[in-house]
Amino acid sequence: MYKYSIIPQAKQKINKTLKELGISILDKNFTIKRNIENKKRFFMPICADKQGRKYFFKARFQNTDELLVALKKEIEFNKKITPVISSIEPHFITPGVLKTGEDKDGYVWFCRECYEENFAGTMDIDSGITKDFLNKCSSKSFALELFSLQKETVKIKKIMRLHCHNHHWYMADFGYYCHTKILQKIIPKELKIIKELLEKNRILLNRNANYLTHGDFYPNNILLSDNQLVVIDWELIHLNNQAFDFTFIWMNAFRNHEWQREFFKTYFQKVKDKKKFKKLFKIVALTLCLRFLHHAYITIKTFNKGYKEKLISRGFTIKQVQSTVKNAREAQKAHLAVLKKLIK
Repeated sequence: MYKYSIIPQAKQKINKTLKELGISILDKNFTIKRNIENKKRFFMPICADKQGRKYFFKARFQNTDELLVALKKEIEFNKKITPVISSIEPHFITPGVLKTGEDKDGYVWFCRECYEENFAGTMDIDSGITKDFLNKCSSKSFALELFSLQKETVKIKKIMRLHCHNHHWYMADFGYYCHTKILQKIIPKELKIIKELLEKNRILLNRNANYLTHGDFYPNNILLSDNQLVVIDWELIHLNNQAFDFTFIWMNAFRNHEWQREFFKTYFQKVKDKKKFKKLFKIVALTLCLRFLHHAYITIKTFNKGYKEKLISRGFTIKQVQSTVKNAREAQKAHLAVLKKLIK
């Protein structure tokens, strides 16, 4: 049975690191205890030095080997790949790592530049990218910067070893969501169709898992700083098909259909094999529908059963939390519409 636990001597190690770096946590309510209560995977406070300069600190917190590997991968990415991305045009801003550390017990951390201006939203409350962010963010720029990043795949593969998310990964991901009681009850026929589609396209998914992929384009990982796109949290970087990151962003932009259309049009103009891309887009969109629908249903179902209190304990205001169910229902409706349309 799964049991949450943190790394040994987490408090002492984190406090020692922050002291050595000469920085302190800005939010006094951001404590080890609160992170344990919320079963956090990483310890990630915004900090500041004595001059008031802000930094983002991230340390391994939950005691699992998987997170150790993920954090090391993120550090490797920031050291090796950030310079490559910064040299291409157009490009996302990827915050540079300033310092890193690791001990023999697997306590790993890094400290990087801090960007905290205009985030695309918070998945826990917004269930997607906010309308306000979409109004400020250029869909064309986002599409072109994503395409530009993917073009560097060959160069980046020579620098860093990346895992491949092919047909096997899609089936494993589908296997998780198709066995949830909520989706079995709501979309049983659609689940069967999606499974058949995945099985039918085994070769397509295996042959095309060759594009650099962020893999975690939730609104929490996207922000605007001086009107430039900043993308953070690269711990899940891997190789996938060309449509994955694109579709992830497109689906989370459901609150502005014009933005979605322009994003699709701009990116699609750059695609060479348009027929193949459309096939991949359909497969990815249907599988992501399961992920996002599950999130929406769970949010709605558990809101008055402890989830609301959990959000408040994490520092969200009551005003922010009040819109959570409304936002989840909005996402639910949008993703169901995509599902129905693609399965027709």
